[in-house]
Amino acid sequence: MISTDVLVIGAGLAGLTLAQQLKCQGRDVVCVDKARGSGGRLSSKRIDINDYAVSFDLGALSFSAQSPSFQQAVNDWCEQGHLIKWLEHDDHAQYIGSPRSSSLTRSLADEVGVHFSVRISAIVKIENGWQIFCEGNEKEVLYAYANEIVLACPAPQAYELIPSEHKLKTQLEGVSIFPQWVATFALAKPISINDFCLNPNENIAKISYENSKPARNNDHNLHVYCVQASVLWSQARLDYSKDKVIYELADELSKLCTEPLLIKGDYAHRWLYSNGTNYSDSQAGFIATDDLSLCGDYLMTNDLIDGVEAAYLSGQALAKHKSQLRSLLTVGD
Repeated sequence: MISTDVLVIGAGLAGLTLAQQLKCQGRDVVCVDKARGSGGRLSSKRIDINDYAVSFDLGALSFSAQSPSFQQAVNDWCEQGHLIKWLEHDDHAQYIGSPRSSSLTRSLADEVGVHFSVRISAIVKIENGWQIFCEGNEKEVLYAYANEIVLACPAPQAYELIPSEHKLKTQLEGVSIFPQWVATFALAKPISINDFCLNPNENIAKISYENSKPARNNDHNLHVYCVQASVLWSQARLDYSKDKVIYELADELSKLCTEPLLIKGDYAHRWLYSNGTNYSDSQAGFIATDDLSLCGDYLMTNDLIDGVEAAYLSGQALAKHKSQLRSLLTVGD
């Protein structure tokens, strides 16, 4: 049975950042995630095409740094070899994981010591903290006791875990998290589009030419393009089959180039919780009560900052808040 000071549910960048910084503060922290490994928004995928292993980014195709604190973190991660600069777009450097997108979260997860393949099913308030239950082989089992819980998972998943009588339950009712379809095409020949495209039309949000990314293994004679659909396009096709999504996104991609798409292999993935509305009631980038808190990219209110950076800043802000709160309590004692 696990007993800890803080239990963090969700090992995306927000949860990992928070857990790492709380550990640096001397807190006893356990971080769990229902997935089998790290990644989330910074995930990678490898598939076999024509006897070749083809790897590509499945979550964030790249990201930039708008804030000084995140830029400093990015610089540190670049020095450590977890990130590398890819290209410049609109006067901002675009960064990617090295040698793969999930390299950063894997390093942070190793440092934190994440418990993977743990699907939390319920949290129950008790007199001196919380009981945390998870799915077992045949029934729900008591997994841990914790003084505090941080929900660093997508808002809909956090909402389901929050007890009905807790005040945070109603605060999340106005949050919307939207899906996104992503398709990858391995082509016999390259096509005439930029290595990175942002909103090239109303149906596509981003395109990346994976072969152009440095420090990646391209030991195959294929040209790999990742296509992220727009939110509206994805919402309208939420329940489409993967084959139908691949067919329609291939058609959208073909409209942007003059050459035919000589497709040798393809892959599609639906992110059910991808793009969230910035939550206006969260002025600090997190929501915290005495023993139950929320962090995540959807809690950032700056419209210029989203995705990977927003997740990092949210986890960082909550860690700073908890440090300041403990300092005040120590002074009070």
